[in-house]
Amino acid sequence: MKEEAGAEATRWQHLGTCASTLGSNARLSLFLAEHLTLGPQELNDTEEDFKLS
Repeated sequence: MKEEAGAEATRWQHLGTCASTLGSNARLSLFLAEHLTLGPQELNDTEEDFKLS
């Protein structure tokens, strides 16, 4: 989150886990990030054109 958005959270709550797509074994974990502090993005060379919106 800090790299792409420049945001850090002091509190994380795990909301659950789900399949990435139907029939896939890959799982995604979902989190709620709270108490955010915004700072600069830390993009690498291939991400330099990313715009936060």
